[in-house]
Amino acid sequence: MLRRRCLRFVVAGKDSSLVGKIRVMIVDDHERVRRELVASLARREAVEVVGATGCAEEATRWLAERHPDVVLLDVKRDDGGGLDLCRCLAGNGHGCAVVILTSYLSREEWQEAREAGATDYLFKQIDSKALLAKISEVVQLTSGSLQ
Repeated sequence: MLRRRCLRFVVAGKDSSLVGKIRVMIVDDHERVRRELVASLARREAVEVVGATGCAEEATRWLAERHPDVVLLDVKRDDGGGLDLCRCLAGNGHGCAVVILTSYLSREEWQEAREAGATDYLFKQIDSKALLAKISEVVQLTSGSLQ
């Protein structure tokens, strides 16, 4: 069951009509992690952060409204529904890639995430330059080119 209490951090002042940028949505139930990822990615010219939330319901709604190219998702959610959320986001028909961010790497979890539709599986402590490279790689793999 998905949590009803929504914790969010909305990125203000971003023009959602920007062309050529990779549109990224962050879904992590830890506000500090969301803020750090937003701050890190917002400094990158090639990325537009279209939202950051800890709420599964909000993430699914924003997916349809904001059309991210990539969703960065923490599957180890307090509500236990991370893999279900991954299935929902990856199988929605919007064509976005879901990249799992994790605090510790697990072969079993990576396999489960892949089966749930995840495109990649990354350690949360990845530096921002490597994260941007991975995001770019995932977008190229899933769409063939940057939109």
